[in-house]
Amino acid sequence: MKTRGKKVIISLLAGVFLFAGCETDDENKTLISRFNSDNSHKTGENCMVCHKAGASGKGWFTIAGSVYKSDRETPYAGSVINFYSEPNGAGLLRYTLEVDKKGNFYTTEPLNFQGLYVSAKGGDNQVFMAQPVANGACNSCHNNRSVRIWANQPPGAK
Repeated sequence: MKTRGKKVIISLLAGVFLFAGCETDDENKTLISRFNSDNSHKTGENCMVCHKAGASGKGWFTIAGSVYKSDRETPYAGSVINFYSEPNGAGLLRYTLEVDKKGNFYTTEPLNFQGLYVSAKGGDNQVFMAQPVANGACNSCHNNRSVRIWANQPPGAK
């Protein structure tokens, strides 16, 4: 009797792990923004409202947001988000995310937020965030024209 009970429990546990594994693979597939992609949407909105566990968005983003040109109106496709170990680009470059055609950046890859300082880079120009990033829901704070994430455009750029 005891052996049969153990087999049932082991089978049930194996089934739970297999089910959870399939669910995770389907709902939290790896997504990373790329320069030439136009798969994103809702530029300027808080991506983490939908792209989190239990919500309707595909992929559970660890960080996501939108970048604008220096006018803070026009999405800045082709810019870059850099993550440094120290303020103002000092220290190590830890991560880089490409900004897609709609001005959005995102990843489902794990990031260690401890002591990460962010910059938005357009051409050779960078704009640095003064404080370390607190979480990955960038547009939850950078949600209106005065505090949007922006990068300086190179001279002569349109």
